[in-house]
Amino acid sequence: MPKVTLEYKELVRTRILESAHRVFSQKGYREATMDEIAEGLGLSKAALYRYYQSKEELFREILELFIRATAKALRESFKGSRFDPETFFRIIEKWGWTPNLFFSAASEAPRNRKLRKIFSDGYKTAVDMVETFIEELKIRGIIKEGANSRLIAMGAIAIQDGLLIGEVVGLSRQETRNAFVDTIQAIFSGLLVGTI
Repeated sequence: MPKVTLEYKELVRTRILESAHRVFSQKGYREATMDEIAEGLGLSKAALYRYYQSKEELFREILELFIRATAKALRESFKGSRFDPETFFRIIEKWGWTPNLFFSAASEAPRNRKLRKIFSDGYKTAVDMVETFIEELKIRGIIKEGANSRLIAMGAIAIQDGLLIGEVVGLSRQETRNAFVDTIQAIFSGLLVGTI
């Protein structure tokens, strides 16, 4: 039997996550099935279960990827001492701005204990990550020392989450982009030591 390399396993995991992301985005969390995710890859359901034990596990990993993308977006948005909220939105959009997936999973979370825990953990991780980044910006002298990093992090995430829902109920991508960029810029312009 041929030996399966670590690189091959990672490639398969990535393809599974991409397929799961597509299926969750199209069908919603509740209606998505492991069968459909496997079919989208040409894998058997048994092969899929060798990599991921449940739909919840797949969703958790997709959420973690989105959180890491948000961290990357923050870092890319603060080049030197300038802040570029358009870059922030563009990176988030590329790596995880999926309103239908977010909305369907959020609406299911109150009835699904496992999913609620995934959301709760993901939210806490995201707030901690953004808060830590804001603290780093304070140390670098980019953001005012007296700014409450925790509240700013919670507010920035609330804006992002609210606009994801706004897009589900009819806002265009351009409207959500403009609202996100202008609101985040307004928040940070009051916090920066210099100018944007």
